[in-house]
Amino acid sequence: MTNPYYERGSSFTGHTLARSETVQAELDAVQAGFALLPNPNSLVGGATIYATDAGVANAYALTLNYTITEYSDGLIVAWAPLYTNTGASTVNLNSLGVKNVTRYNGDVLRAGDLPAGCIVLIGYKGTSFRILGYHAGDSIVTEVAAAVAAAATASSAASTATSKALTATTQAELATNAASTATAKAAAAALSEAAALGYKNAAEALNIPSALSHPNTVSYVNAAGDTWLYGTVTAAGLALLDDADASAQRTTLGLIIGTNIQAYSANLAAVAAVTVTAAGVALLDDVNAEAQRVTLGLVIGTNVQAYSSNLATLASATITTAGYALLDDTSTTAQRTTLGLGSLATASTINNGNWSGTDLAVINGGTGASTAAEARTALGIGSIATRAITIQSGGSPSGGTDGDIWLIY
Repeated sequence: MTNPYYERGSSFTGHTLARSETVQAELDAVQAGFALLPNPNSLVGGATIYATDAGVANAYALTLNYTITEYSDGLIVAWAPLYTNTGASTVNLNSLGVKNVTRYNGDVLRAGDLPAGCIVLIGYKGTSFRILGYHAGDSIVTEVAAAVAAAATASSAASTATSKALTATTQAELATNAASTATAKAAAAALSEAAALGYKNAAEALNIPSALSHPNTVSYVNAAGDTWLYGTVTAAGLALLDDADASAQRTTLGLIIGTNIQAYSANLAAVAAVTVTAAGVALLDDVNAEAQRVTLGLVIGTNVQAYSSNLATLASATITTAGYALLDDTSTTAQRTTLGLGSLATASTINNGNWSGTDLAVINGGTGASTAAEARTALGIGSIATRAITIQSGGSPSGGTDGDIWLIY
């Protein structure tokens, strides 16, 4: 494996001359190697292994504050996930490629193994990352507590500094050798299990809030990653947590789709995007169609005409230019003018004073004359039309003038 910081390019012999560009090249290579080293202040504060997250749940994109060129066994990285995982997850560190993240023993991650906002420590081995350490269950916490008590009794003479330096496995051996009771043996087994889970000592394992001492709570690590905290889970929260799936949780929440809430609809989404004006609200709060017509100023019989089949017939008629010429007249006088009708059209009776035309021919229904005698002539009526006719019963005619007519019966 090549040195990622510096590879010597040229050899120099003491007390001999060397070309300046060769020396400069070596100096540049050394300087470039130093540039790859972490900042000393970062080393002291542990920032050299801390990465920032810009990924999503189950696919975390991490960036260290210094350059690495490849994954290598023993690489340790800490980061605070932006999102809690929901199952199997991957990490892509400094864009070197996607790698799986598993539990400490190689098992696939379960939902919640990477809690959002909490410091997670992972180490690279082979072809994947593994979480360093694991959450202990209540039974382990109880056994570890007993182990600590037994170990304290068995090794009361041990100094505090020596105890901090001991590994979990060493503490288990000390408890086994110092006490032959069943309690000491159980303590040794518990401490060994704690060591297998990644805890340096029992005290570290006991930092985890126990569900036995904090019932109906949820445990989590603070943002700094150095303190375990817990929050109370309410009855409503527990009712959700024991639901088998999302459908059951919606039922618990009273949010059954199609019963309590409306299923998604593209049409309803489009309606929701519409800004309803004051006029729209005025319509929406009306109790019926009649009230809405009043709001719109469309009261039938007052603001608008009620339906009529006669009006419907008129509406379907084709109005000609002549018809429009009548419809836009402002009075009957103007309409008579449009129709070419004089004052004779409005006379209730007609006499000589109304007539100023020429004689109307017989063929057109007139007499063709201006006098009675001329009319009789034009109509072919002789002088008999002017004779007196007398009708009497019996006797002889008497009186009269020549040409008079008597009808005697």
